[in-house]
Order: sequence, then structure tokens, then C-alpha cells
Amino acid sequence: MLEGSPATLYLGQSVPIGNRTTTTSPWGSQTSDTIGYRNVATGFTVLPRISGQRVTLEIATRRDSLSRSGSGRINVQGVNTTITGTVGEWIEIGGSAATESSRRSGVIYRSTGTLQSSRRVLIRVERVPR
Repeated sequence: MLEGSPATLYLGQSVPIGNRTTTTSPWGSQTSDTIGYRNVATGFTVLPRISGQRVTLEIATRRDSLSRSGSGRINVQGVNTTITGTVGEWIEIGGSAATESSRRSGVIYRSTGTLQSSRRVLIRVERVPR
């Protein structure tokens, strides 16, 4: 991406959404069914701006999900934020962490376990020689 131009990364799918239309006229009613598609996506857009050795990143996130009701509704979430960093260094813009512990026991056994996972999203802005 170039300074002042946004870069976008989205992952998702196109989901079929049914639509029923009924038209009434003096000669009766007519029903027609059509299928449209809506994108359900998760991702972000980043807009970098450089001033000297500092970089400002304007970040807009998007997280869509299908409603659990099965009605074809799409839940939409988003957040906008601005962070700063140094040109040429990795800047962490997000991530997730999860820990899961389990314990089981019986008459002749005992088992314990811990599962940890983490993901980080990093961006590095560099100057390109002209």
C-alpha cells in the first residue's frame, strides 16, 4: 500500500438470502421468489500516514456474522481506532488469546490439561526508495 491510500484485508463468504415478493392486481396475486447474495466478512482496513519517522495508522475493523435465528439477518460489528508507531518497526494492531483448562478424574485415573493459544496481527510500514 502507499502512504495516504488504504489497504483492506477481508475474509468471508457470500451467503444466499431468499426474498419473496407478492404483487396484487385486479386479476389476482402473484408471488415470486428470488435469491440474492450478501457478503459476510471479517477483516480490517488500514490507512497509513507518515510524518518524519512516525507513522499513524487509522484502522477500521469489521466483523459480520449470521444471526442465530436463521432469518437471514446479518449481525455487523466494527471499531475505528488510530495508533502511532515508528517507521520500519513492527506495530501490533490486534490479536486474541485463549486459555482452556480441564480436569477429569475417575476411580483409577486423574487427568489435567491446559491449552493456550494466541494470535497477533502486526503491521510494518517502511519507506520505499524512489
